[in-house]
Amino acid sequence: MRLYGDLVDWYPLISRPEDYGEEAAHILALCAAGADGRVETLLELGCGAGHMASHLSRHVRCTLSDLSPGMLALSRGLNPGCEHIVGDMRTLRLRRSFDAVLIHDAVGYNATQAELAAALAPASFH
Repeated sequence: MRLYGDLVDWYPLISRPEDYGEEAAHILALCAAGADGRVETLLELGCGAGHMASHLSRHVRCTLSDLSPGMLALSRGLNPGCEHIVGDMRTLRLRRSFDAVLIHDAVGYNATQAELAAALAPASFH
């Protein structure tokens, strides 16, 4: 999609980080409720411009991945303390695990059941 490529600089005009605060709090509560211990690390697959992470990273150490280098550049500006990795949510394999893995709205780009299953594999792996 052009919005995540040559038009990436326009993205902040249609989506604002402050719109993600309430949902981020809900996600953190879900992570805490489902974890065996304290949630200290989180991997976000398909982080986009990092708007969700701008709230989550206040509470957990975030590693953020996205297929679009342009979107990751936006995220780096918003989340300089987070690790950023270019990668496809369906194939990313890091050599470590995380307390929580999040695939937020980017999961919707998986158009088939096979693509969705492929996106869930890295989440389970990590």
